[in-house]
Amino acid sequence: MFDLIFPLLLIILGVIYRVNPPKNKESRFSYRTKASLKNEISWQKAHQSLGIYWIVIGVSLLVLSLVLAFIPMHAFIRSSILLTTSIFAVLLSVILVEKKLQ
Repeated sequence: MFDLIFPLLLIILGVIYRVNPPKNKESRFSYRTKASLKNEISWQKAHQSLGIYWIVIGVSLLVLSLVLAFIPMHAFIRSSILLTTSIFAVLLSVILVEKKLQ
């Protein structure tokens, strides 16, 4: 049950960033890096790209969590696999967005 929270959150945030990116650069829920704050085009491009990546990652993690639910293993091991995969996937999305902004 709790293994579905992070993938669903990524999908929701991805859709929000894709459809309606934050207008205010001081917003708490925005992607603020030196590259994304450079100008308005970079700001929009960063949120659009991150939205796409997070939707794809969220759906992939959702599928992975559903597959792992049918494999007999301890809940701690299943959650550890999903957490580790989630962390690396989100870090990869940040790296890809930063490369795209350069």
